[in-house]
Amino acid sequence: MDNMQITIDHYNKYTPLYYKVCGSVIESYISKNPRDILSFIGSKVKLNTEDKVLDAGCGFGGPALYFADIFRSNILGININKQQLDIANELKDASKLSNLNFKFHDFHKLSDLNMKFDKILFIESIGHSNDLDKVIKESYKSLNNNGIVFIKTFFSLNNSPKIEKNVQDFYGYSTYKEEQFIKTIEKYNFDIVEFDSFPVIDLDSDISERFESEAGVDISYLRKGRNPFSVWKYIILKKDG
Repeated sequence: MDNMQITIDHYNKYTPLYYKVCGSVIESYISKNPRDILSFIGSKVKLNTEDKVLDAGCGFGGPALYFADIFRSNILGININKQQLDIANELKDASKLSNLNFKFHDFHKLSDLNMKFDKILFIESIGHSNDLDKVIKESYKSLNNNGIVFIKTFFSLNNSPKIEKNVQDFYGYSTYKEEQFIKTIEKYNFDIVEFDSFPVIDLDSDISERFESEAGVDISYLRKGRNPFSVWKYIILKKDG
């Protein structure tokens, strides 16, 4: 079974629990103030009122809502989970924001949107892909010249293949090796603007404490006893104009 099918099955089963525990911002680590993370991302990519932004894999829409409200960018969030999209649209309607929309769409098929964006954001979503090469290619095709792709994901620890397999099998999320990731990016005409560890955010709890269903999954490198951001990194890519 590939990542996408595991992801679909996982969220079909656990979406109500995610919303109950995480609220509108799904995080592997539940920070005390998710706005700190979103503020960091928005500032890093220099979101502004003129930007057309795609939140690829938008979850319940919390990040998109924040970016539309605080940075006043024009945001489209896409997702392949109808339950999450229904909640995102309810939150959007309550917010009265006119610069925000959500759509059922697969981020492997961005060119089918027939839209161009200034910024494309993958916030803990690209690891669910079953074809990283295609996602990077589609992102490039869907960007305006000088457009930006922001990716937050985690990368492989050399000594934990079993744990990484458990994460993939349970969540449908891949941990990439840095050299593999860079090699894929270099196939397309992107400049790597930044590639760095995600800053440590004040944590409230972690992925291992959310649901009883996770108790039997060996994901020890994601626990608070170790520095979680030793594997969580962000990369900013720029399309040459």
